Amino acid sequence: MLAQLGVELRVIRVGDRILRTFGVVDLCVRADSRGQKLASRLLDEVTSYAAACGLDFVILFADEDALYRRHGFARVDNPLSWVKINDHRTIGLARSVTPHEMMVRPVSGATWPTGEIDLLGHVF
Repeated sequence: MLAQLGVELRVIRVGDRILRTFGVVDLCVRADSRGQKLASRLLDEVTSYAAACGLDFVILFADEDALYRRHGFARVDNPLSWVKINDHRTIGLARSVTPHEMMVRPVSGATWPTGEIDLLGHVF
């Protein structure tokens, strides 16, 4: 396999709004296949599919953001909460005041809302 992309359908809450999203779980390109725009094609496909499904946003978490910014993703800084899981067990609720790694891309013309983000599950 040259590249792979994991996606999870997730309904999340941001402030008082309920949003339907795709969360990008993993985007991996084999080292000897990089530079062929495989990651770009995968991001374009998932974004097009999300729009066709009537979703609001594609969301992901990334340290390096150049690729994602080129594809319309932007960092958000809403407070964030999610379920902490370890060794297949829920161990609590995590909170971050500014989740600098979170990025979003609108696919339905929606504007990213203000307010706390509740992922209503684990981090992607």
